[in-house]
Amino acid sequence: MQGNHDCIFREKGRIMRVILVTHGKVNPQGHNGISRVVYYLNKYEKQIGIQSEIWSVVDGVKKEELFERSSEVTVNCFPRIKLWKGKKNDFCKRILQEKDSIDLVHFHMPWLMDKLTIAKACDAAGIPYIVTGHSAYSGSQKQSWKMKLGKKYELPFLNRAKAVHAITREESTEFRKFGIHTGLFVIPNSIEDIERTKPYEVSKDGKIRILFMGELRAQKNIDGLIRAVSLLEEEKRAAVLFQIIGPDSRGNMEKLKKLANDLKVSECFEFLGGVFGEERKQYFENADLYITPSLSEVVSLSAIEAMAYGIPQIATRQADFSYLYREDFFAMCENYPQDMARAIEEMLDRKEEFPALSANARKAYEKFFTWDKNVKKFEKEYQRIIEQ
Repeated sequence: MQGNHDCIFREKGRIMRVILVTHGKVNPQGHNGISRVVYYLNKYEKQIGIQSEIWSVVDGVKKEELFERSSEVTVNCFPRIKLWKGKKNDFCKRILQEKDSIDLVHFHMPWLMDKLTIAKACDAAGIPYIVTGHSAYSGSQKQSWKMKLGKKYELPFLNRAKAVHAITREESTEFRKFGIHTGLFVIPNSIEDIERTKPYEVSKDGKIRILFMGELRAQKNIDGLIRAVSLLEEEKRAAVLFQIIGPDSRGNMEKLKKLANDLKVSECFEFLGGVFGEERKQYFENADLYITPSLSEVVSLSAIEAMAYGIPQIATRQADFSYLYREDFFAMCENYPQDMARAIEEMLDRKEEFPALSANARKAYEKFFTWDKNVKKFEKEYQRIIEQ
């Protein structure tokens, strides 16, 4: 415990209690970025003296139960909330019963309507709540059916929050465009530190390996990347191999393979599906470059992993890399094929600089994206909101 936090909560004879609200059993090894963030936020909040708890609505659960995700993280699992029951459910009953000991509720569940009932229980109990948007209210998703139908219930929920947490400064502007007028604060995503088993080294034989990791959703713009590669000079096209790792979404993988074949660039792509554990680490350690071609993003967790591994990158401006430009470890471009092709060629022309760019990538990770630094920023924001 530190600073003002220490004074106020120790005067009350207890520590700050924060409930992290989400959906599912919070698997940090899966492809769900929200689960990964909530897992480590809980872990590191407890390390600095916050009584941080995960309360989650879980499909198929019939009554409240504890799930031990690991020796460090336990999830309080609740049944999904039936809106017609109002606050007469296990989750809301716990909120109301323990209102005098809960200081703050922190939501991590965009689009799920369960949260509307939970938020009303927080209001009734006089407990302030905040919301992390997790890139759900910005960019390319604005044309989705969720955005069109969900805005009517999301906006009142968001604007009743004491504050909304943006992962990047660009995302905070998107929040204002969406209609959020409550307080905002910005704290970037984080990952645990990574130790390479071998130093970064540029491929001496074969092609330059350019890695992408993420679910193959339309927002990730892999089709745009394929079109960009088809525009490369023949010499550059022959020099690259894009390793696309991540689970399929709505049959997109077969569509992407067909597009690569139709554009005669299939030899430039490997579609490897979901990869986990040690195999995942090997792909990072063997990559020469990492690419984020997204239509809309908030500096993805995989891109942060690439920084921690010291991998130079190519990223669209819409992936919210703009404020990192001075760190000099990536080429930035717009998210349409012609400009992505330009950035790929530009980076290939800088091959001799890759070792220096690698060192810069690692420095950027250490400067902006470690849990040790960012969990203290959450503590400060929690304290400010509770004091209000």
